[in-house]
Amino acid sequence: LLARLFNRPISSLVGMARQLTFGQFDTRIGINTQDELGYLAADLNKLAETLEQSQTARQQWIADISHELRTPLTVLTGELEALEDGVRPLNTESIQSLSFEVKQLKRLVEDLYLLSQADQGSLSYEMEQVDILKLLRGVLESYTISMQRKQIELSVECDPDGLKIVADPHRLIQLFNNLLENSLRYTDNSGRVNVSCEIGASLVICIEDSAPGVPA
Repeated sequence: LLARLFNRPISSLVGMARQLTFGQFDTRIGINTQDELGYLAADLNKLAETLEQSQTARQQWIADISHELRTPLTVLTGELEALEDGVRPLNTESIQSLSFEVKQLKRLVEDLYLLSQADQGSLSYEMEQVDILKLLRGVLESYTISMQRKQIELSVECDPDGLKIVADPHRLIQLFNNLLENSLRYTDNSGRVNVSCEIGASLVICIEDSAPGVPA
């Protein structure tokens, strides 16, 4: 009888572990004892909750990226058809518009590739001395024309270059590009994007934009 009593919660834990293995992350176990089995049950419940949140976030991300990919593809298809039909002339402006959409597609595909690398634990970093503010200014300059198209005022409040940190410059450029791309995409025309830097015990780079902003 005692063996059966002790074995019951162990069987429940084994059953939950098996369900997690099969991807049933909504599984929870109701063992609330203040002993090793109770602590293990609480850890398993926490693990299941984390896995469920991760799965939900991944599903939402895939849905979002599918939508994001569809948008530039739709624009590219429409513009190419207009060029083929002679509705729109082939000039510098039309080429720049097509180039912008292709760059959007390239960025999204690179994001997918980076995600797969991160999942496999093969995301690499090449650390070196980086002039962080000079790097930031270089990325900001690449957004000048895009901001002007939407009549967005881009202001920069950072001290002169020369602040060195040890980092991967390529990953930092990706980070700045993602933040500025969000600001460009989620700021209404005639809005404002402000980039400021605070140097104290640490460096704080703040990128703020006007309405509507990215949903929470």
